[in-house]
Amino acid sequence: MRQVFNGKQMQQMDGWAIHQLGIPGRVLMERAAEALCRRVMEEAPTRVVVLCGTGNNGGDGFAAARLLWERGVRVRVFVIGKPERLSGTGDAAHNFRRLAEFSIPVVWGVPEEEEADCIVDALFGTGLDRPIVGEAARAIAWMNAQKAMVIAADIPSGVHAGTGQVLGCAVQAARTVTFSRMKTGLCLYPGRRLAGHVDVEDIGVPSPNPIEEEAASWTLDARAAGQILPPRRVDSHKGTYGKAMIVAGSPGMMGAATFAASAAYRVGAGLVRCLIPEQGSAAMTIRVPEAVQILYREEETPALPEDSTAVLIGPGLGRNEALFHHCMKNVPQGMPLVVDADGLNLLAKHPEWGRAGMILTPHMGEASRLAHKSVEELYEDLPSSAQELARQYQSIVVLKCASTVTADPERHVVINTTGNPGMSTAGSGDVLAGILAGLLAQAKESNWQLAALGVWLHGRAGDEAAKERGLYALMASDILQFLRPDFLIQE
Repeated sequence: MRQVFNGKQMQQMDGWAIHQLGIPGRVLMERAAEALCRRVMEEAPTRVVVLCGTGNNGGDGFAAARLLWERGVRVRVFVIGKPERLSGTGDAAHNFRRLAEFSIPVVWGVPEEEEADCIVDALFGTGLDRPIVGEAARAIAWMNAQKAMVIAADIPSGVHAGTGQVLGCAVQAARTVTFSRMKTGLCLYPGRRLAGHVDVEDIGVPSPNPIEEEAASWTLDARAAGQILPPRRVDSHKGTYGKAMIVAGSPGMMGAATFAASAAYRVGAGLVRCLIPEQGSAAMTIRVPEAVQILYREEETPALPEDSTAVLIGPGLGRNEALFHHCMKNVPQGMPLVVDADGLNLLAKHPEWGRAGMILTPHMGEASRLAHKSVEELYEDLPSSAQELARQYQSIVVLKCASTVTADPERHVVINTTGNPGMSTAGSGDVLAGILAGLLAQAKESNWQLAALGVWLHGRAGDEAAKERGLYALMASDILQFLRPDFLIQE
């Protein structure tokens, strides 16, 4: 798993390197500039415009402009901000004054009829925490209107380093060269889209360090996913891999139950039982003949098998409050319990029926009802929203959106980077819920890493399906067809 960091954490990490290890700030800035220059040179530019602010991000830009000039590239620097901020002894001011040594053209203000085949955005870095207005906003508008490739230094100006949200306006970069560590805001939309291709460049801040040890946010890759995936034993039988219990479906909504059951099997569960309405039996038999059916009539309160190792409640369940309450009461304490879809709506209405240790899988509308906040408020800071929900319900929360966030009450956060817009289709969430139930059935205990793995596998299967089906034709059943964990974790 790769750690990701917000702007405050990056400032602390740089400060630790400077003040505790004695690495001069100018050395870190020069290394960042070298990395930025190297990536710009990969695009073989002949004329580069560098837009700089007056802070340290601008200092990276000033130093990179000098290095590009030394390599024979025609460079012109534009500076946005107050001149007095570059009159002192700071690192940015030092690199600004060095431009005069090389006779590099410097202009204060927004470019107008400037021609370039590459633009370097070095206006604002990871410390930005207020909306961009005035001259800086006009400079960003100018960059976004150009045909030249835009390469952002550390993070596209205007993107919040911790939330990925746009602060007033933001640069649309084709490429971002981020320094030292991956930034949280580059993994979350819209920051992820605005960053383009991201290169993470080492500038010599050692690992491990106290800030890394304290931080608790990650992304998954194929290697980490393979380490979390429950292993398959040679000397095994179906009981080895757990028994998932899925309480789902209602008249007209049996597709949700079949998607969840299929997904649980496809991630390796040894046995999947489905508690479904009697009239849904034929649909389950046709779609998932492997599922063991437990049928009930509306007036009945069916018994739950005592040997289940994980339970999923909710996909397509409808408003069956009696069944939901019955199941919530009778699932043994300590058994992994995934609550999804209609189950979440019923939980929001009856929070007293919940318990600590659940795995909740809300989309943004469901999360709004659970948290009693607007969707807009939740989007302002997705990691914090997921963490708050996790603490509120003392449960693992999988907050579903374009960059799904998994969080637990102990501050662990995983931001998902797999998936695509084609997965925005009916049934996709039911597949994810089944994946989680199938994985947890094998583990037999709640686990935030397994929850994050389920999200990652879901997205990877969707990505593979999109290659075959395209983004428009992609359906939930296609995700199931490509849900092959041992293939998906191959790098």
